[in-house]
Amino acid sequence: CVPTMLEGGTKANALPPTATALVNCRILPDETPQATQEWLQKIVGEKITVTPIEKTTASPASPLDGVVPSAVKKVAEKYWPGVRVIPFM
Repeated sequence: CVPTMLEGGTKANALPPTATALVNCRILPDETPQATQEWLQKIVGEKITVTPIEKTTASPASPLDGVVPSAVKKVAEKYWPGVRVIPFM
């Protein structure tokens, strides 16, 4: 999860009454949006509210075959014969 936008006060010489952070999370196939929200809430504590801006569902894992993986394997075989190409995050 990475904060991508921050909003705060309206004047340079005054403390803001509120602040907002937009946090973009990439959720792995074995995780859920609910568990990610709970994890974020635990980290920031009770005084900060974590609210999803859109309802999401987990996407299925990307296929390990197709045009791009085939191209990667082809280039790897050309420059490093015998090396296995293994996808990971």
